[in-house]
Amino acid sequence: MGTNWKIFATKTNTLRFMKGQPDTRNCVAYCHFIGHKGGLSKEMLKQHECLKKGCKCLEKYTDHPYWTKREEIKKLKKETTVKNTQGVAKKGRTGSNVTAKASMLNTDFKGLLSVFDNMVVYHTYIFYIKDESKIRYAGGYYDEKTAINKAKRIMHEEGGDIIVIANGTDAPVGYRIEQRAGVAIEIDLTWSELFISFSQRVDKEVELRLAYGS
Repeated sequence: MGTNWKIFATKTNTLRFMKGQPDTRNCVAYCHFIGHKGGLSKEMLKQHECLKKGCKCLEKYTDHPYWTKREEIKKLKKETTVKNTQGVAKKGRTGSNVTAKASMLNTDFKGLLSVFDNMVVYHTYIFYIKDESKIRYAGGYYDEKTAINKAKRIMHEEGGDIIVIANGTDAPVGYRIEQRAGVAIEIDLTWSELFISFSQRVDKEVELRLAYGS
């Protein structure tokens, strides 16, 4: 091509690509929006709220394991909801009927308890910047906000700098606490060697807990 082509190409090459493009292994989707096109990692999907917004420019890489795990969690949550909303038989009038209903209630109660074994647990850890080797397990909770609030209270009373939460399926999520406002601010665990170390250690910790059922 001649000089005219170079000028034309320069003028038309104005597309904006998202910063921090993930490598092939971590890329789970691609955004075709002309204003900020590019590959997306799991963390970027959450940050941009692509799924929550129902973005029509999003192309899912369905062969990535992330989507399989996501569907498994959605299926499990749906099954849990169905079990929790199952009706209980009407109260009987005779003693035999009451005994039968009580037996059914016991069975339902046992089934309800077993559901908790399969629910997603958010395991919470607290790290200390001055002592990178120090790690504290702040407990496992069925709600992410509860996990954060419990960790914040421990940090307020006993110290700590970084909260990392993992559920055994998605990538661990890190938070630092804005002391004045007491607000948990999400941090990028892929940004520095320190944060990457926290993320990797939590991954191993949660993997062991799932393996031993603790």
